[in-house]
Amino acid sequence: MDVSSKPERCSHLGSARVSRAVVAASATTPNHRHPPHRSVWKEWWHRHRRVRRDAEHCTSAACAPHFNCIIPVESERIFLGVLLLGSLALRLCLFGFVSGDMRGDMLGWSEFIRAHGGLRAMRQDIGNYPPLYYYLLTLASYLPLPRVYAIKAVYVVFDYVMAGYVWGMVRQRYPKRLTPFAAGLAALFLPTVVLNSSLWGQCDAMYTAGLVACVYYLLRRQHARALLGFGLAFALKPQAVFLAPLLLLVLTLQGRFSPLLLYLVPGVYLVAALPAWLLGRPLMDLLLLYAHQRILPFPSLTLGATNLYQWLPDRYFKLLFPAGLALAAVAAMGFVWFVWRRQPAGLSDEALLSAALVSLVLMPYVLPAMHERYFFPADVLGVAFAFWFPRHWPIALLIQFASFFTYLPYLFNQEPVPRPFLALVMGVALVLAIRHLRETIRHSVVQPITNGAAAFGANGAAPETPGLR
Repeated sequence: MDVSSKPERCSHLGSARVSRAVVAASATTPNHRHPPHRSVWKEWWHRHRRVRRDAEHCTSAACAPHFNCIIPVESERIFLGVLLLGSLALRLCLFGFVSGDMRGDMLGWSEFIRAHGGLRAMRQDIGNYPPLYYYLLTLASYLPLPRVYAIKAVYVVFDYVMAGYVWGMVRQRYPKRLTPFAAGLAALFLPTVVLNSSLWGQCDAMYTAGLVACVYYLLRRQHARALLGFGLAFALKPQAVFLAPLLLLVLTLQGRFSPLLLYLVPGVYLVAALPAWLLGRPLMDLLLLYAHQRILPFPSLTLGATNLYQWLPDRYFKLLFPAGLALAAVAAMGFVWFVWRRQPAGLSDEALLSAALVSLVLMPYVLPAMHERYFFPADVLGVAFAFWFPRHWPIALLIQFASFFTYLPYLFNQEPVPRPFLALVMGVALVLAIRHLRETIRHSVVQPITNGAAAFGANGAAPETPGLR
């Protein structure tokens, strides 16, 4: 960088300040041949941080050339690339593990698809998953890899899709820092993310990628794309309904979308089911697939999930199961009323992200017959939450702690932390998340959005809403 060239006036930083900062940082670089006194090192370090801080907060295009050598630097790009390769290598090391679910379900389904002509197998009832999942499993069945590796490779792709949307959410708050890259990498190295797809061989990253994309586009006020993401998530797994209370709040009660966009969710499911129907699968079987699923192979109020049913006995299943469904409906409506009553004009970005996390924790916590993996979307969104609200990172940590230790009994037949205690930890995280949502709404300033066609763009997106002031 030519430090002698005079930079143009910037609205954020004065030209003299920029020039002096750059020259000072370069002039006081420590001489490694003759180590200076500790105070010189300290002065250089503080000047270096001050220059980087000025560069990160400078938004003028005129100043950009003067900071290209500072942010991003080549060494940081190399470091990020090494970490990305490390995340992939870590996953490859775990591909050889074959869990009971992989052995009992996925491998058998893959063999069935290969034996019945690939996509032609879609005309039959393969399992209890929707057609979109079996299309992806068909793709994995024909990859030139060992069967377990091929299936897990398809699952792992969605790990990186999730991380990309986490990066995008954090980048919306910190556009010119390395923080978004740190958030994306944190999502990739999250213990439950690594274990779920790479070790366990589960597909929770698939529908979670759609849910995270939905929240991302809601933050950007692109409601059509948000509903497409939710529709894809629902077309992969019914657990996508964990985010339905947030959509009900944002899209229905806030009056910030075209009602025609609601047809996108069933439309995505129908389009995904169309190939299977054309191949001979009865249409009603496809439309009522979720309704005909056996929720439980055996009566149990919880299938490992760290929710309130850890403290209730299974002998009252016939009574408590329908009561739990009613409780979940009441909790969802109570959540919508709680937020709408405090901020009827709309949600700021901060309140929206906080409400999304509450929805993803609340629903599996009050619903019966939940697996331990069903807090997986909350695990991933908790990373973005922790970076948006650094002072409240313990909430994300509690969620991850409770989720991670519930994986161990199934995968390794070890229970180092009792699940009733983990349910208490998850309950504390839920209470703290609700408290944070209340405080965020209290300090939010949102402009009311007028009703009518003028309030919506061509894609059904509402105008930008200011966040916290």
